Amino acid sequence: MRTIKILHGLAFASTLGIAAGLISIIPFNPVSWVMCIALIISCTLQIVYLLMVDESEFECALRKREMYAFCVLAIIIAGILATKDSVHSVPTITVSIAKNACFWLTLFELYLFKRIYTFVNKEDAPAPDTKQKEEAEKPKHVVKEAIKRKWTKFTLSSAERELYSLIGLLSVKKEILSLKNVILAQNKRVAAGLPPVPMSYHCVFTGNPGTGKTTVARIVAQIYKDLGVIEKGHLVECDRSSLVAGYAGQTAIKTNEVIDKALDGVLFIDEAYTLARSDGQDSFGQEAIDTLLKRMEDDRNRLVVIVAGYTDEMKKFIDSNPGLSSRFNRYIEFPDYSVAELFEIFRRLAIKQKLEFSVDFENALKALLQHIVTKADRTFGNGRGIRNLYEKTLVNQANRLAQKDYGVSELLKLLPEDLPSDY
Repeated sequence: MRTIKILHGLAFASTLGIAAGLISIIPFNPVSWVMCIALIISCTLQIVYLLMVDESEFECALRKREMYAFCVLAIIIAGILATKDSVHSVPTITVSIAKNACFWLTLFELYLFKRIYTFVNKEDAPAPDTKQKEEAEKPKHVVKEAIKRKWTKFTLSSAERELYSLIGLLSVKKEILSLKNVILAQNKRVAAGLPPVPMSYHCVFTGNPGTGKTTVARIVAQIYKDLGVIEKGHLVECDRSSLVAGYAGQTAIKTNEVIDKALDGVLFIDEAYTLARSDGQDSFGQEAIDTLLKRMEDDRNRLVVIVAGYTDEMKKFIDSNPGLSSRFNRYIEFPDYSVAELFEIFRRLAIKQKLEFSVDFENALKALLQHIVTKADRTFGNGRGIRNLYEKTLVNQANRLAQKDYGVSELLKLLPEDLPSDY
């Protein structure tokens, strides 16, 4: 409540300054005019503060509706009085009403001060048991944390902005938004003193290579951090070679070292299905899985695991082990990019280098992309493949320009013959 007390104190001081100018104790211009602006600013900040903090967190008799009513009235009155001597002055009768209302406003402020400094009477509440007393003695949520929690409802975090800026992946974005809403509801339950609903934050990302699984995993880690699921929000990437050793007994040590680096963050295992062979003869991979499952249980409040790979292989991998299937129940499918999305990826790469497309180049590129998508199989790299295509195009452009003396303008133009012919 310290913030609301400070803001309301500034508003009260501003109102007194305005009133002093109205009765000519001090000159209205510029002193009281400045006080009008100060009152508008302080009341606006109070409204913003009230929007972001739950009323349940107030430990006094103040209610949001009372403060909202005061702030709106104060802003209107201060706005009228600030323009009373300007060229675009409001009608005289309106100014007169505002002058009288200004003095009544001070009484309203004093009433609110009384409410702010009056603590809620809890004597009639039933006596809490020992556990409830311990919970009551715990420190309240820091105001900054409460504001941050509320503010996420009105603005996008940097991680969410990065997610929505990705090309395509509409179904993935919808799944991540749904996951975020679940976490917000969970946080709301905890803040209200309700028991949390047991839930798993581990995910299975399925899809072909180059569809953005690693990028989205990094974004999800940051969203988890912003929402308080994990403390640090860093992402540790690994694959089979990072977890499995070549000698018996060494895999557990190696796997534990990788997991230790991922604590308070997200462990991302790419091509996780390679840890378990279908014939069940991979003892090293099974040792890594057993170690991972144990640490997921022991460090369940500090570790989130995201596994990724081809759709069919990942489903078989998860279903093959009861421990995995019980911990991974959230599947997010990453679809292949369309021709239009692949073209947009190429275009954005070119824009970063300030390259220009001619109409002929655009048509040739779209035709090439259509051919690539038509013959693509599961080994096609999607976004990664387009980056390779872009780099080969720049190599072809450089080889073409090397045969003559060229200027900067030619360096910034891509021609149809720059596109590789081996796709």
